[in-house]
Amino acid sequence: MRNSSEKKAAKAEAEKARRLRIKQEAPVAPTNELEARRCAALVAYLKQHPGPQSIGQLVAGFKRSRAFSLPDQSRLPDQSRRNAILRLVSGKLRELLVVTTGVAKNRKPTLLVELRR
Repeated sequence: MRNSSEKKAAKAEAEKARRLRIKQEAPVAPTNELEARRCAALVAYLKQHPGPQSIGQLVAGFKRSRAFSLPDQSRLPDQSRRNAILRLVSGKLRELLVVTTGVAKNRKPTLLVELRR
């Protein structure tokens, strides 16, 4: 019969193999399709409308966009659309965009977004 250190080594090896097998069989996490569609829509909009665009202009421009709608095809509220755009601009699309601070019509500071050349 094996001594306890051999048993521990065998158990550890079996556990290591089990974890490796589970890791290899784990499904790959799907990419977020909604976020990808929103990124593509934002880049397409900025290509179509060159120059700096304020966040308010982007919110208005995506009012009827399917990428920025709810799953039941109803419109996303303005504030939710604004939050989604800000999340994309400050996160995923940071390398593709130039983000500057400007002044809106109400004289409050706002972000201006344009494509990097």
